[in-house]
Amino acid sequence: MDTPPQTTRQPFVDPAVILNGVSLVQGDVVADFGCGNGFYVIPAAQLVGAQGKVWAIDVLPQALEDTLSKAKMNGLSNVQTVRANVEKVGTTTIAEGTVDLVILANILHQSQMRKEILAETARVLKKGGRVLVVDWKKQAVPFGPAVAQRVDEQEVKTSCQQAGMSQSGSVDTDQYHYGLLFTK
Repeated sequence: MDTPPQTTRQPFVDPAVILNGVSLVQGDVVADFGCGNGFYVIPAAQLVGAQGKVWAIDVLPQALEDTLSKAKMNGLSNVQTVRANVEKVGTTTIAEGTVDLVILANILHQSQMRKEILAETARVLKKGGRVLVVDWKKQAVPFGPAVAQRVDEQEVKTSCQQAGMSQSGSVDTDQYHYGLLFTK
């Protein structure tokens, strides 16, 4: 019997690959704003190791429970959950200037309060700290948010600059998302 040909597909966003592109090191402190089910939290916690810490922040209690459960299943004790609305500066309870990397993955398109999200991002970042923005490209595809809701890269660049951060690079994602890096 013939074997069907193997096909290779470009995977949807792979958080481990993306985070490897931002050079996290053992001992780093990471904050994932709008962590959802821990998609980025788990690989970040593995990369920063036991000496590091990952703040998993979401407004939904179920998302935080799911994230913490995944962390425990993976033997990770360096994940701390915080129920907070990142659209309100100071509600994350993370001390000012203590975070090495803030992850903003697929949350900017969900909010009209991007300025506030970026202000909270800048507040928690150390001087020289970085921001990883992963969001949907502003193009029509049969899934994801409506094109009108998506935030184009230039708007993100302008907004981050206004929040006191400068673009320091980009990361490869997939064909549907962009990945931008900024430094405080």
